[in-house]
Amino acid sequence: MGNSAAKFDLPAFLMLLLSGLGLLGILTAAAGLAFAGLFALLAGGALGDRALPILSLAWAAVFFCLLLLPSLINAFIRLLNLNRPTIGLPHRLRLASLFMLFFPALVVSGDYLSLQSDFSWLLLPPLQILVTVIPIWWIFEVGRRGLTMSERRRGWGLVSFNMLINQPLILVAEIGLFLILGALAALWLSGRPELFGELQRLAQRVADAGMDPAALQRMLLPFLQQPLVLLGILVMAAGLIPMLEELLKPLALWGLAGRGGFTPVDGFVGGMLCGATFALMETLGNLSNPLDLWAAVVVGRFGTALLHITTSGLVGWGLASALAEEKYARLGAGYLLAVGLHALWNVFGIMVGISPLIDGADAPAFVVLNQRLGMVAPLAMAALTATLFLILLGSNRRLRKASRPAGEDGVVEAVGPLGAENESV
Repeated sequence: MGNSAAKFDLPAFLMLLLSGLGLLGILTAAAGLAFAGLFALLAGGALGDRALPILSLAWAAVFFCLLLLPSLINAFIRLLNLNRPTIGLPHRLRLASLFMLFFPALVVSGDYLSLQSDFSWLLLPPLQILVTVIPIWWIFEVGRRGLTMSERRRGWGLVSFNMLINQPLILVAEIGLFLILGALAALWLSGRPELFGELQRLAQRVADAGMDPAALQRMLLPFLQQPLVLLGILVMAAGLIPMLEELLKPLALWGLAGRGGFTPVDGFVGGMLCGATFALMETLGNLSNPLDLWAAVVVGRFGTALLHITTSGLVGWGLASALAEEKYARLGAGYLLAVGLHALWNVFGIMVGISPLIDGADAPAFVVLNQRLGMVAPLAMAALTATLFLILLGSNRRLRKASRPAGEDGVVEAVGPLGAENESV
């Protein structure tokens, strides 16, 4: 029963306010997107081609609303000081693994639908949610096997905070970084009017070419042959972006760490949850405008999800180790390892996209080197994916061993960030 004399729970009230307002705002956006998508579909023509991306965003918005409900309900229960009801969901890892068995069939089906025009607007958007959620869920369950956060309700609160606060903050920070670099570039170009005029003409030609790959390659090739341009792309995408994202993704954990009782297990599982939320929103955003290579994008996003979940788990583990155990070197090591892995992933990802556009015949040595890196990039990314998975398994094993109560036989019940396997979600 509730206790009317209980102390007012300010964090619960703030979470209720955040989740409630977020739910209302996203639900309104979902309704607007659905109306716009159906209008585009009925209008047909060029406007009709935009129906699928718009409806994909509408489905994603509805799904985000569902993800906000648990934190809203938990906050309401805490404010009323009621007993939290339990909803059984045993063996989450086994359940996620079972869903993974259907993942290849879903990818093949989605790839077929992405090339159709009759019913893709109806069937592809919900299928995209499935092919996004299933691998992210499975990776997360593998990483948190045998581990639990000290407070069950923290998990859904992290999801809501990352969706409504952290993700927009990262987006704004990245846009701000691009604007700063753009201003510096404009300042540098101001003393080179000929080059500035050439870039203006290039921008106009790119806009006129639309999305014609051959035309874009012809126009961009002279610039991609310039070592300074290629170096700038690598510094931005494989240097500044990883540093920024790995710093901000587990931002919500700082608030939890300040409340005390925050263990390295809390940091690792909470960090993985932050990375999973980031990967979920990023992937659904990428799939909202399907291309001919739909299946390749979906399969490639598996590695990206593994990257975000693993690296955020490492940073979260380092943060909790620093604040709870005063082992500050772990925070530095976890962050540097996360940034290094993220940078390597982005380097090879960029090389995969740029390498086919580079003509190595007359290119400088630095450009030729990047072209050759692009040739081995797919194998390198496969090896990096395997490395990330081994790091995830190794981190899980180490934390389970460290958190095992003394005198037990090594059997640890599989529990999750929101509670034990046999408790509520």
